[in-house]
Amino acid sequence: MQGGLGWSALHTGLTAIPFSLGVPIAGNFAVRKLFPLYGRNCLFAGALLMMAGLLLYAWIADLAGDGITSWHAVVPMLLLGSGMGMLLAPLTGMTINDVEPRAAGAASGLINAAGQLGAALGVAVIGAIFFSGLASHAGTQADRVLPGIPAVASRQAEIRACAVDAHSQADLTAVPETCRALGADDPAERKAIGKALADINSGTFTATFSEALYCASAGLAAVICLLFLLPRQPRRLSVS
Repeated sequence: MQGGLGWSALHTGLTAIPFSLGVPIAGNFAVRKLFPLYGRNCLFAGALLMMAGLLLYAWIADLAGDGITSWHAVVPMLLLGSGMGMLLAPLTGMTINDVEPRAAGAASGLINAAGQLGAALGVAVIGAIFFSGLASHAGTQADRVLPGIPAVASRQAEIRACAVDAHSQADLTAVPETCRALGADDPAERKAIGKALADINSGTFTATFSEALYCASAGLAAVICLLFLLPRQPRRLSVS
């Protein structure tokens, strides 16, 4: 959102407010009401809500393109946060429910370590998918944007090369040589080139963002399958 759409850090952070509200509210309700009644079905519902949020967000990103706004994110982020609350809050209690008291400390530490490992792997895997997809989408977006800007018709190949190279490098803030060679003496042409690159950049980030969300939803499908390994109903419940 910041690198692709040019949003500020504050704007980007405010976009995540629905997610931050959904996690504690849904988590509290799940632990106190839903999980004691429905057991692991509560976890299934949470995972399905998260998947629905990811797929909805990906679909909206495909539909809105670089015109996506924070308002587009409200419902998907609320679904994601509510689903995470319903999945993770009861899961911890269910996991250590049948652990012997003398092993409770070790079990708690293991859960925390597994959570940290999962978070790190998630960021690494989805991040790798996202950044590796930028270069391939840059060429596609260049082919979509450039024909609509007649002022740069004679320099389309150069602009396309610049866009692809800029999104292929490890440091996305660096300026590749192909982009340095795009200088223009005519202010109108320089402005048109800047607009073309900005449109390609925002379209590239949005398309890649959508693709990463679809991959994350596939990961949630695997989580749903693993939930079948849990007991249907905990043997004892201690809800405060």
